[in-house]
Amino acid sequence: MNKRFSLLTALLALSLLAAGGCSVGRSPRPDFYMLSSPAENAAVPGHEAAVGPRVAIGPVTIPGYLDRPQIFVRDGNQVKVRLEEFNHWSEPFGEGVTRVLCDAVSASLAPRKGLAFPMRSPQQPQWRIAVDIARFDGAPGGDVVLDAGWTLVNEIGDEIRSGRFVQRTAAGPDITSMVRAHSALLAQFGAVLGNIVP
Repeated sequence: MNKRFSLLTALLALSLLAAGGCSVGRSPRPDFYMLSSPAENAAVPGHEAAVGPRVAIGPVTIPGYLDRPQIFVRDGNQVKVRLEEFNHWSEPFGEGVTRVLCDAVSASLAPRKGLAFPMRSPQQPQWRIAVDIARFDGAPGGDVVLDAGWTLVNEIGDEIRSGRFVQRTAAGPDITSMVRAHSALLAQFGAVLGNIVP
């Protein structure tokens, strides 16, 4: 009886020790960030009111190094990079970029009662803008760089115009301000795209 009691006591002690060790060694949960658009508070027309240009945004392609949940940071020497294990995007990065570009292009088209929406939308576009992002990264305390090509296509699939947007902006000292810089560059890019629509 004593041996059995001692064995149970030892097993219980080991279980408590293991449980305590797990809680102490648990990794911290990541913080999540979302690209925001200055256009979110603008008066963007609803679908029914869009009597101006209707523009589908897509496909939007991003480099493989950005297609991951962790936020990508490029150190100042432009060669060394790191993934922020505890700073993640709250949505797939390509989807966030598309969302903000749609907001920004819609805001640019608002005076003409136009509307931009993702290519997968059931709406019928008059125009489509394909976006190919070559680089979109930076570092806190440095610059964020957006380098993206674009192509304007009409409703029968003819390429009308194409071009490239390359811009950089300063990021603040932390990840939050770096994400704000990402968002600001997308808003600038969206304004440019809105202006190329006939």
